[in-house]
Amino acid sequence: ERRSEIYTFTDHSRPVNSVKLISGGAKIVSGSDDTTVKILNLKSRCEELTLMGHETAIRSIVVTDDGNRFFSYSADNHVKVWEIVPRSEEFTLMGHCDSVKCLAVSTDGQRL
Repeated sequence: ERRSEIYTFTDHSRPVNSVKLISGGAKIVSGSDDTTVKILNLKSRCEELTLMGHETAIRSIVVTDDGNRFFSYSADNHVKVWEIVPRSEEFTLMGHCDSVKCLAVSTDGQRL
């Protein structure tokens, strides 16, 4: 069965590398070559928030199973930890000698 596109978000200025569902599927979080993370509301089709902090392209985003937190990693050698509520950066993990290429989170969201 062929399906048609419902909507296209065009909020990033460069290619998008990662998209994940959050908030029970009501929103998406996306990371892009434009170095930003965006939270987009699927119902209203509006950008809710732009999170900045990476210096280079965001490679991917990983969301915890409980949906309370997500992690972004980038070619800037950093992993950022973000809280969905209050929608802010919790902290940055630094010290990698090269860009982070993969990330996994434990089911309880306590270990990377």
